[in-house]
Amino acid sequence: EIAADLGLDQANGSSLAIEDFNQDSYMDLALASDTGHLQIYHNRDGQAFAIEGVSSSTSLPQHLLSADLDNDGDLDLAAYGDGPLQLLAYTSGQFQRQEALDSTNGAALLADFDSDGRIDIWTNSQVLANQNEGGRWIKIAARGINSNRSGIGAKVEIKTANRLQKREVRSQTHTGELNFGVAASDSVEFIRILWPGGVRQTELATSAGQRLELTELDRKGTSCPILYAWD
Repeated sequence: EIAADLGLDQANGSSLAIEDFNQDSYMDLALASDTGHLQIYHNRDGQAFAIEGVSSSTSLPQHLLSADLDNDGDLDLAAYGDGPLQLLAYTSGQFQRQEALDSTNGAALLADFDSDGRIDIWTNSQVLANQNEGGRWIKIAARGINSNRSGIGAKVEIKTANRLQKREVRSQTHTGELNFGVAASDSVEFIRILWPGGVRQTELATSAGQRLELTELDRKGTSCPILYAWD
């Protein structure tokens, strides 16, 4: 079967987060297993997945959300469900459990509700403001023309001095924005978008600490920009 060929035949769980956690330009899988443990399936060059279990003395809640909670450029996880919300920070290639938020229980949502560039947590009908003094950030709001207006399905890459991050706009993305942490970088070398309709678009150097609304170029996915130079 295809699942066995990809190394996913034992992947059973209640929730899945799909992100490029190790920043090799291939999407990895974070799975909340049926036993309440976190399993990471690293994508090996688009050919197969290799599982990496995350040890845990206690089980995790059954639902996963991903975001860069400290703006260090690495995506973290929040696990919610029955019991306190559990944060897991991505550090040195592994997810490390943080202290559980004992005052939380039930559904959760991650977004920058107060527009300060830091991802907050909504749960129990209240917003927990992020007070982390982490790194810098940049927001990308994708607006489609020939693709859907919300840019759902657009693949967005940003390049800073020492890393390339890749994310995708999904239906659950709050207000259609992607919030990228860029650590100590004060600028982004380029932003590259692949729109659902096939149009490729690149924006050059820009400063961190701002929200950019990028509108899809009005051309067909098969067309290519032509660069002219004076002889």
